[in-house]
Amino acid sequence: MSLIDKEILGRYMVRTELGSGGMGTVYLAFDNTLQRDVAIKVLNESSVEDSANVDRFKREVKAVAGLTHSNVIGLYDFAEENDQFFAVMEYVKGKTLDEYLDEQAVSREEAMTIAAGMAKGLSAAHKAGIVHRDIKPSNVMITEDNEVKLLDFGLATARKTIDFPDETMSAADVQTKIGTIMGTVGYMSPEQVRGRPSDKRSDIFSFGTVVYEMLTGHRAFKRESTIDTMSAILNETVPSLELEQLPTSDPLFGITQKCLEKVADDRYQDVSEIIEDLNDIESTAVLSSSRPAASRNKVFSFAALGIAVIAAGVVLVTNTDDTDSDKPGINNRSQTSDTDSGTTDTEQIAEARQVLFPRMLNLVNQGQFL
Repeated sequence: MSLIDKEILGRYMVRTELGSGGMGTVYLAFDNTLQRDVAIKVLNESSVEDSANVDRFKREVKAVAGLTHSNVIGLYDFAEENDQFFAVMEYVKGKTLDEYLDEQAVSREEAMTIAAGMAKGLSAAHKAGIVHRDIKPSNVMITEDNEVKLLDFGLATARKTIDFPDETMSAADVQTKIGTIMGTVGYMSPEQVRGRPSDKRSDIFSFGTVVYEMLTGHRAFKRESTIDTMSAILNETVPSLELEQLPTSDPLFGITQKCLEKVADDRYQDVSEIIEDLNDIESTAVLSSSRPAASRNKVFSFAALGIAVIAAGVVLVTNTDDTDSDKPGINNRSQTSDTDSGTTDTEQIAEARQVLFPRMLNLVNQGQFL
């Protein structure tokens, strides 16, 4: 039943539908009390029929309500009315990462920024004891101010665990078990696919699939059928980024590959580790972009190299004079001229070594020899 143009909970006027999924529908509404736009999620009938599902949704919503972070969509209220359940949330204008990727390719720098925002939001959730369990591009919002916000914490954690009683289930049985999460199976971790308990490291795997998709333009695990995709997540190595967009020397390569390890113990154990590695990449980029300092150091190096070359030349001249002065055919005019002027080559070399070179080196150290 559509709620458009209806008032709910005594204060929210529903304006239009923003989107829908397996768990429910999201509407844009206006809060008449606080005079602001809000997004309202409404659980669908099939979700409401499962009391355990509703109870779990309530617990998770309460947990998310205490989570305040700039990279997470805020939850304002949760209520029940006429056997319907509503989650009132912050409304922001923008596009989901899914829509963003459909419209344009993401540069490495953009991928870095989005990944950092996602990681910070996930870290805040994990510290609050919340596991998202459904990280995917459509649950990442890029606002008009280019902020990154994670969506769907409450609904995502309300989803049932897939249970596989044996290894001989038919495709139809698996699809029935999968139900509403069939559309996002490509972003699940191996432990989620197996129906085993998942923790924050499952979010880290899903995070890795999203980063991979931003960098390459396609999913890490996407096959012709749900069964094939699940099998790929469990058994196949993710396509090497070396064959895609990034060389193995790029730090993002290592971060992505570590997130996508099949065994949870082999992945990052905490999102804070990812944030630290992303910050290291950013710091390295800032240092490498400091052109004036780099150029000056290069000039200093060339200056020092020039002094060394001059010194080598003096040594060479000294050795040449010592060796060749008595040889037939060698013109000793410069030596005679210097002798006539009262200064010998030996004295000039001594002066260069003792006076000129120290002065030049001092200027180099002061940054004045350019």
